Amino acid sequence: MSDDQFMAFMNDVCDRKELDTDEVFRRVAKAGEILDEWWDDACYELVREEGKVVGEHYWDSGEPSLSYEPAIVIYQFRGLFVGDDDSGMFGPYETFAEAARVMGLLFKQPTTIRIWVAPEFEQK
Repeated sequence: MSDDQFMAFMNDVCDRKELDTDEVFRRVAKAGEILDEWWDDACYELVREEGKVVGEHYWDSGEPSLSYEPAIVIYQFRGLFVGDDDSGMFGPYETFAEAARVMGLLFKQPTTIRIWVAPEFEQK
């Protein structure tokens, strides 16, 4: 990886914004959902339960006891895109491309095992 590639990756990661659950509510709440103190936790669960996984990045942590779970997941949730990794959830983003860029989904590292993208979002 060149220095320029690494700097571009780091700049993208710095563009991450923690999941704005109020914005998600304003834009995609269903009838009967209420913006209250429980919405924050419920929003995270809803994204994971209702959202469609459209991208995953797997890497080898070097720990033989750990299974290969995706380290980065991109969900499509009610028309928005949300990124999820071990440091939290991020978004919402308007497009898959924006979420993938900011989350580093397509950035291959020496520890990358596999990157999967849903066919409808593959670059052709």
